[in-house]
Amino acid sequence: MNAIRVALVVSALTGVVYGQAFETASIRENPEATKGGLRSIIAPNPGSVTLRNTTLREAIRWAYDEPGARIGVLGGPEWADTVRYDIVARPATASSDGQLRLMLRALLAERFKLLVRADKKESSVYFLTIDPKGHKLQPSKTKDPRRVQPDATGIAFQNVTMNDLQLYLLNLQGIDRPVLNRTGLDGAFDFKVAALTGTDSDDARKAAIGGVNFTVFADALKAIGLRLDPGAVPLDVITIEKAEKPSEN
Repeated sequence: MNAIRVALVVSALTGVVYGQAFETASIRENPEATKGGLRSIIAPNPGSVTLRNTTLREAIRWAYDEPGARIGVLGGPEWADTVRYDIVARPATASSDGQLRLMLRALLAERFKLLVRADKKESSVYFLTIDPKGHKLQPSKTKDPRRVQPDATGIAFQNVTMNDLQLYLLNLQGIDRPVLNRTGLDGAFDFKVAALTGTDSDDARKAAIGGVNFTVFADALKAIGLRLDPGAVPLDVITIEKAEKPSEN
């Protein structure tokens, strides 16, 4: 019975069904990864999804996110955290983020021979919410690509959704649990996180501006009416059962 349950879980998670595959896809190791200091970038758009300098574990986390609903990705080979890939994939027609996630699951299963298992676990999280007094976010008026740009006083976000912000928070240094978007806000926004506010040292300020210090950044969110409230919910733990390095194309 347990073997049947696991097989059903893996089948459901993989999402490899007819019509849920990219029309074209390229996977290559990132030639700049050995230099260090480069951040992983995952950029979904209706006509494509691009992953730059991304490990297999990071790719799995995005593919199986709903979004932000996973505690983590466990197990797998050592290279799942060290080898970084550039993946560019395009569907036949414009697709939502949810559809792109399903297609990426299918791509990872095909090219990386990926097999995963999911289990439920009561886990600590942060809820990204709106302050009871409201928020100060402005609906974006640009059609330019999503952009996160540090400057002398903080970090400017352009054409960014709350799901984008949630994923950004997941990559900050010092984050110790998943972040779940509970703002209920749809659409894209322009806003600035003045990450210098309330910091007491030059090191903290530099970390905040660089977008790498979770504690400082979380405190600065309050100025624009966003909060990170601790809580606990049952989450899926994704375990890598099998993975192989893909051939490049």
